Amino acid sequence: MMLRRVGHDRVTAADAVEALEEVKTFVPDVAVLDIGLPVLDGYELALRLRDALGEWPLKLIALTGYGRPTTASARSAAGFDRHLVKPIERASCSDSIDAVRK
Repeated sequence: MMLRRVGHDRVTAADAVEALEEVKTFVPDVAVLDIGLPVLDGYELALRLRDALGEWPLKLIALTGYGRPTTASARSAAGFDRHLVKPIERASCSDSIDAVRK
């Protein structure tokens, strides 16, 4: 809802499997992925999205409750462009989306 209020089209998915199905019909410029997802975690989802979308210039933002430095290498390996730690403010989410789109 927060993203729609600031003018972004958005699709939500309950888990990674659903997200992979959604990109068959809705190809995003930016994906905000929760790291602590059931079934497949956000790191694996990031890798699979990149694989599914091929050369599409998808930008990824990690959304997580994990702000420890040890998770930075995993985020980088999965190809995340930005990292937000929960709870997030609407402005920081919108600013991060705008920043990765530039």
